[in-house]
Order: sequence, then C-alpha cells, then structure tokens
Amino acid sequence: MRYLSIHSRWYDGTTRLALEPFGLLWKYSIEPPRTREQDALHLFTTERVFDAFGQGEIQALGLDHDVVVESMVEKVPALLR
Repeated sequence: MRYLSIHSRWYDGTTRLALEPFGLLWKYSIEPPRTREQDALHLFTTERVFDAFGQGEIQALGLDHDVVVESMVEKVPALLR
C-alpha cells in the first residue's frame, strides 16, 4: 500500500507539472481560457493514446496508424476553439 501512496504522490506531481503549459497557452491565446478540468481531460486523453502507440496497442488492434495520428492532430485545433 505504501507503494501506491508514493506512486500516487509522484504521479499527481507530474500531472500538475504537465498542466502548467496549458495555463501559459491560454494566457497568450486570443481564445477564452479553458478550465483546468478541460485541460486535464485533454492531457489524459493524449497520454492514453500515446501510451497505446508505445505499447503497440494501435497495431495489435489492427488500427490504421495514420488515421489515429490524424485524429489526434485534429484534436489540437479543436481544443483551441
């Protein structure tokens, strides 16, 4: 159980650090700022998809690599709207 506590604190800390650039993005953007919850959802989704690439899940599921990449690329401008 101690491992889970240490891992959770480490992960929480790295997630906080990963969310910081979103705040800077909105600070210098002409778009209205998003909530930290919206930023976190985008971060979690992106992390999961990239993990799936790294772990070979995209290929194992028979998904088209280029289509998945293109879908992720389309999400960035959508985030900025």
